[in-house]
Amino acid sequence: EQMEERKFARARNDRASGQANEQEWLEGSTSESKQRASLGKRKVNKIEEVIKLKQVGERRYKQAKVNENRQERE
Repeated sequence: EQMEERKFARARNDRASGQANEQEWLEGSTSESKQRASLGKRKVNKIEEVIKLKQVGERRYKQAKVNENRQERE
């Protein structure tokens, strides 16, 4: 009878620790995926920033060329 009781107690403990581990894993994986998502977002923001800077640079370059041509004509 005590053997049966121990088996059940062990099974309950295993199940409880299994659920705790699963919960821990789930929470860990969500925070990890959040980190990954924010990292991805940061990369996208960086790329967009670089594109904007290039566009601004092209506009300034074109404007400088226009101004240069104007000065040559005068």
